[in-house]
Amino acid sequence: MGDRILLGKSFDHIVMEYSDMVTRICILNLRNSQDAKDCFQNIFIKLY
Repeated sequence: MGDRILLGKSFDHIVMEYSDMVTRICILNLRNSQDAKDCFQNIFIKLY
């Protein structure tokens, strides 16, 4: 997984850099922790 390069950065680096922000946005918009986890996962799966 770490060998994918997106905009000059590895996928792992992008997940680490943006995971907190994506989590907050998902929770604020969905107001349900399980839905937020699913949304988080879907975002990064599509990015990958």
